[in-house]
Amino acid sequence: MNIYTMDKKDVDLSNLVAYSLSKLSTYEWVRYNMYAEEDIYNRVPGFHFRFHNAGDLYNELTDCIDAFQGELQWKLYLGLETRNQNYSLEPLEAYQARLTDEYKENHNLKEILDEKYNEICEKGIRDIPSLSDHVENWFNLENKKPILPDRD
Repeated sequence: MNIYTMDKKDVDLSNLVAYSLSKLSTYEWVRYNMYAEEDIYNRVPGFHFRFHNAGDLYNELTDCIDAFQGELQWKLYLGLETRNQNYSLEPLEAYQARLTDEYKENHNLKEILDEKYNEICEKGIRDIPSLSDHVENWFNLENKKPILPDRD
């Protein structure tokens, strides 16, 4: 699959945010799938990436994400355990759980979020289309194509 040559309507749900954000800048590193399609409870939906030469783009994107009105509140943040300045976009409750001492000890979001875990997975997946649309509307990207990575 090549999201750079596809139309948005043809992009898998798990890759939709990757598609929309690729219209803003090229990725230096990215994990396209926001969730595991074969098991939606495998991990909390999230998008993990790093733009090439982003400048102030992360600050602008943070404002965009903070303004999003979905079933869940979402958080864009610099990865908590990253060597390469990777960013994560995930439900705020998952981010908050990652900040706990319990998470630092066992890295088990399912256990920390308990009965909310499955609901966060389901709502997060349902939010993906509107989150993608919100990003495209915020940055006026609806008629733009994804930016291909530099091949230098």
